Amino acid sequence: MKRLYGGHVLDQPGSVWRDAFAAGRCADQLGADAVRLGADPPDFELRFGSRVEPYEFVEVQAPGRRRGDELKAERRKSAAERERTLRIPQEEWTRSTVVLDALRKAVVSKSSKAYAPRTNLLIYLNVWPVAGTVALEAGLRAAILPACVAFNAVWVLQGDNLMRVEEGRGEQISHP
Repeated sequence: MKRLYGGHVLDQPGSVWRDAFAAGRCADQLGADAVRLGADPPDFELRFGSRVEPYEFVEVQAPGRRRGDELKAERRKSAAERERTLRIPQEEWTRSTVVLDALRKAVVSKSSKAYAPRTNLLIYLNVWPVAGTVALEAGLRAAILPACVAFNAVWVLQGDNLMRVEEGRGEQISHP
């Protein structure tokens, strides 16, 4: 990655860093033996012994967020500025209703495509801070349920937590 993109690997258009990051985090938490970035589709594959599982990946982030702009601004800061605690006023937090709406749209978009049987879905919920975390948690499963029909398994990665969402229940897996 560094050879291809240099020190700006995260903010380059077409970078596979995001997929590699999420696939690696998922593989680590599920105890996979190996990860292979896919040929799109799938976005990546996890190997467990001789079993290989294909995964599609989608990231949900706050509307209007531009990761490249954020990273460029971060690089312009002095070391002392980077050490300071980042305080985001509560009125600037992303509302849970906005997050759930973005999540529903991502799920509908991925679910409307025809993927190979046994394909799994990993949703990277990359929104922080959220106003109304209780409401977000309460609405999460309902927003994701349409994907449970279209995919073999649906996983949500949020921070260090990986959760499998099924029609009947949700199972939390925390990073050791």
